[in-house]
Amino acid sequence: MKYTLTILAMTAFMSAVCTGQTYIDMELEPEKVQLGVGGSILFLPDDILDESPYTGAQMSLDLPMGRNFVLGIKGDVYQKNVEVEELRSPEKSYLQQRRLYSLGGQLSLDPGDTGKGVYVGAQMNYLWGDFQREDPETQSGMIQDDNHSFENQWMTGVHAGVTADISERIGVGVQTDFNFSFNELELPSALTKVQAGVKFRF
Repeated sequence: MKYTLTILAMTAFMSAVCTGQTYIDMELEPEKVQLGVGGSILFLPDDILDESPYTGAQMSLDLPMGRNFVLGIKGDVYQKNVEVEELRSPEKSYLQQRRLYSLGGQLSLDPGDTGKGVYVGAQMNYLWGDFQREDPETQSGMIQDDNHSFENQWMTGVHAGVTADISERIGVGVQTDFNFSFNELELPSALTKVQAGVKFRF
């Protein structure tokens, strides 16, 4: 009788432990894949490119990487028309179309592993530009314009953001990036990016 009670007690204890572990695993299941669309504002120092800030659009894809970590892939497009001086005739000016592209990834720590709330992490992006102007000879169409000091470059830094649910499959979020750009081993330049958008879960 004594041994029977001992066995029953051990069985009940193991069942409780297994049940509790299963419950925790279910609660900590990684968040679903998220596809995001939204807007983005890029702040650049003058030593990289003047006439900041630059506004644009962003698309993102968030992939769960086990508990508490999310891998994000992001792409941004910024565009702005700026009046600049002619190189050969400083008294004259024209409109230069500046288009900047950013593509990169980020790894975020989601402490609650819920896909919502506050998160932090690190990122790396490649920033490149395309500068065009109206053809001065034909006055129609756009041609490449080299009248700028911008150089394509890598950016790396940290970010923080917050997300909230609208429904089970739709959420909204805001994120701020603080980046450093290292160009030819010179002192780094600081860049800031603010993003806001909607995320769809699958």
